[in-house]
Amino acid sequence: MTAGQKPADSSPGQALGLPRLILVTATDNMNSTESESVLFLEPTSGISGDMFLGSLMDLSEEQSWLVDSIETVLPEGTAVETWEETRSSITGRRFRVEREEESTHRHLEEVASLINRSDLPEAVKNKSVELFNLLAEVEATIHGSTKSEVHFHEVGAIDSIADIVGAATAIWKLDPDTVHSGPVNLGEGTISTTHGELPVPAPATAELLRKAGAPTYSSGTRAELTTPTGALILASFVDEYGRPEMKFEKIGYGLGSRELEGEGNFLRATLGTKETPRTGDSDRSLVLETNLDDMNPELFSVVERKLLEAGAHDVYKEAVQMKKNRPGVKLTVIADPADERKLEEIIFRNTTTLGIRKQQVERTRLERTFETVHTEDGKVDIKVGYLEGSPVNYSPEFEDCRKLAENSSLTTKEIYRKAVAAAEKELEEG
Repeated sequence: MTAGQKPADSSPGQALGLPRLILVTATDNMNSTESESVLFLEPTSGISGDMFLGSLMDLSEEQSWLVDSIETVLPEGTAVETWEETRSSITGRRFRVEREEESTHRHLEEVASLINRSDLPEAVKNKSVELFNLLAEVEATIHGSTKSEVHFHEVGAIDSIADIVGAATAIWKLDPDTVHSGPVNLGEGTISTTHGELPVPAPATAELLRKAGAPTYSSGTRAELTTPTGALILASFVDEYGRPEMKFEKIGYGLGSRELEGEGNFLRATLGTKETPRTGDSDRSLVLETNLDDMNPELFSVVERKLLEAGAHDVYKEAVQMKKNRPGVKLTVIADPADERKLEEIIFRNTTTLGIRKQQVERTRLERTFETVHTEDGKVDIKVGYLEGSPVNYSPEFEDCRKLAENSSLTTKEIYRKAVAAAEKELEEG
């Protein structure tokens, strides 16, 4: 399977070898429920990038898709290894990057270039760069510099690039509706870094956990149990802290690299479903709106990109007439209610607004799966919408169609049309 390719057997959950997770199900009109996929992390032995990847890979019967994706970013002579191991009577999965000793210290721009040159899906590349941007912002704050001046030392090493890109890829493939985490075990003592001996948690870890609002504690183990990369994963992907109500579907264990006396040193990841009553085929959506008449129009594209990367379903602008006959723009964001706080922060930080209107509305949605169809011009990822079990809408990945059109005599519209026809044919035959 090529890097970033979704298996032909469709959904994000099936890409991990999991039971198909239906977004909307109904037994009858009187007793209908909405089913959400939930990923729950338990960092009772802390969390690191390799533990996180190990736990999600342990959820799967096949790990090659993630290994292939990560290796597209890594230089020659570097390989990813994964294997089963037993720790404190628990069998889980180890994840490791095999490489030659590296002394390169990379700037943010160099790391972003390494990621953007890869063949990963655009959403994965954007999320990976976003994670490194957050890390650079934190490092710059700690060291009193700017993001462009930050040298990634420990966190810029090849294994950490693999961890961060792997995390973005794994979450994109799994595509849970929400991610939850329990309290985070930090450990105790000090660690040796290029900046000298520092207390646990390391400064970057502490700042990332502060941004995440994560509850923390120490079990008394004198070791660094939560790393900057682990804290970055929590800050970037976790929606809520605390154990969610859920039905367990699959459990995975990601083992750390060290044997700790009295500690299992593993991260448990549980994938499950949460069902809530609903009326008809509707759910709740959040609508955020603000009117702007004093903002540089060039900045809107930045705001829109940040909002969409943060999980907004849709972002659009409308021309409005404001007080004193000033022309303005109404910015509207449609999203999940759980994303309210982070989306509001993006709007406040990146626009000139002083206030945001918000309301919750009913939304009717189709059940969705993700397919990879094969045309004579190449492969295209496509989203399929189902109504009462039958496919009614097809939405090919635009970037896939655009790239195939660039290498052929066809237009993007023609590639798009051929991808829809291929999906219809394959689903009928299936």
